[in-house]
Amino acid sequence: MLYEGNTALALRHLFRMIYARYFILVLTLIFSGTANAVEVLRGDLSHSSYEVHFEQDKITPGSQHWLAVRVKPREGWHTYWANPGDSGASPYFSWKTQPLVLIGNPLYGTPERLPLGPLMNYGYHSASTLLFPVSVEQDYQGEALEISAEIEWLVCEIECVPQVDSWSFKVGTTSLGSEGNVFSEARASLPEPSYWDANLTVSNEFSNLLVFSDKADTPNIVDAYFFPHTEGIVSYATNQTWFWSKHGLELKFERSAGMPIPENGKGVLKLIYDDETTQAFEIEANLTLNIRQPDTEPNSAPFSMPIWQAAIFALIGGLILNLMPCVFPVLSLKAFALVSANYRSESNRRKEGWAYTLGIWASFMVIVGVLVTLKAGGSAIGWGFQLQEPLFIGFLILLMVLVALSLAGVFYINTGMEGAGQSLTLR
Repeated sequence: MLYEGNTALALRHLFRMIYARYFILVLTLIFSGTANAVEVLRGDLSHSSYEVHFEQDKITPGSQHWLAVRVKPREGWHTYWANPGDSGASPYFSWKTQPLVLIGNPLYGTPERLPLGPLMNYGYHSASTLLFPVSVEQDYQGEALEISAEIEWLVCEIECVPQVDSWSFKVGTTSLGSEGNVFSEARASLPEPSYWDANLTVSNEFSNLLVFSDKADTPNIVDAYFFPHTEGIVSYATNQTWFWSKHGLELKFERSAGMPIPENGKGVLKLIYDDETTQAFEIEANLTLNIRQPDTEPNSAPFSMPIWQAAIFALIGGLILNLMPCVFPVLSLKAFALVSANYRSESNRRKEGWAYTLGIWASFMVIVGVLVTLKAGGSAIGWGFQLQEPLFIGFLILLMVLVALSLAGVFYINTGMEGAGQSLTLR
């Protein structure tokens, strides 16, 4: 046994084990009879829905309350954990409350592994609930809290769509009615506080997590996985290996060159047993850094490129872009039109070419201006996000079918502008 011959350490281990396994359960039982959870807000966004619950229907100054935010992505989509992994983004909440009221950082449920091609992300395939502590100081006067927030989370399938909203609600007054198991389910999904000490050693190529546990405490383990809270500990997509040593449970991770230096050794250790049950523990490992910094030249200048060289590369890129099938046929048609206009003078053809070029440039500047304006206004928008909406895709399919039928001569679309400018060309 790991603890034989060390009575103090054994007693400490026993106390922490009892605390971790039963403390949250006892608190849940105590507050389940006194708290009356209420739903204060709910809504639907483009690819997800949400609910906001408050654990008590009354405000008690000098105590801590809990706020639950439940997010449910669209079927087949997923959301992200505090550390999203290789890609994605963690949820963002910017709270505003009255003085003497503070909303703390959220508690996340145990995450899942979300493999995507060569990447590994961390998050949730189904609905997940974040628990926010709400501290109300003793001097607070009032029976209700006024809370507002700017929120954003990312919902992904293969492509990703930001979900952005603004909230404003009151707690401690009226409610929409709430299911009583929202908070109990959220707490049940939290990782347990670890009753083991742990050391995390990070070097250039590997990280090693040593959990000072006894094999008898966690028998029949078939797999173990560590979800780090911070970057720089593990290359997420690589395999994590685990084994029992004379000191306890050890996990070894690969690191990639150029990874950031981790800030701490916190994370979630998930254990999988032979009966397919799982258990998760919140680990706060002592961090030891054995990272050797690469030799760098002290007087090395940053990379720079002359403007003329950058312009040449930009021109080459533009020429390559013009060979794409969605661009080249249009350019060829215009070129043939210019060549066939032999009745015009060379000066007129040159003017028409410049007008054509400036028209394309001006059109794209209008598109860029609209996008920049929307971005400056706080809208999470980017070119291509509209292609994530099924209704928009259906509209494009219908439009292309109509255009194809029109070109085939089935019918003609007459708007009265087909001959616009024809009189000028005949002069």
